[in-house]
Amino acid sequence: MFIELLDALWELSIVHPSELKRVLFSKGIIQTLMKIVQLKDIFIRLKCGQVIQNIIIQGLIGLKIGDQNPYLKPLIDDGTAEMLIKIMKDKEQFDIHWQTAQNIARLYKAQQVPQLISKDVIKMSRQHRIDPFKQL
Repeated sequence: MFIELLDALWELSIVHPSELKRVLFSKGIIQTLMKIVQLKDIFIRLKCGQVIQNIIIQGLIGLKIGDQNPYLKPLIDDGTAEMLIKIMKDKEQFDIHWQTAQNIARLYKAQQVPQLISKDVIKMSRQHRIDPFKQL
């Protein structure tokens, strides 16, 4: 049942218009999924990361060079950005580091990535040949 609900969220985050993704953000979906990411099931962690990624990407649509992702400040204020940073530092969650690195790069679009993980984000992006803005 849980997997089906997660799949439905993923469908909503990928198929539907930007306005729905803004609603998903405003309802705290990213914050809720960040709690679920702590589970050990790799499929669940990857699926949560994909939904988070789809919502964060939506925040970038229409931004000009130098504009900040509108989701950054709320996610810093509520501690969610810090949770992403902890995932990057957690060796047990290495299997989602590449996805987390993408999410961090997109979230911190016009801001400096926190120094604690900036080298890790760059390394992961180079290692996996990730351009976090290519899909936009």
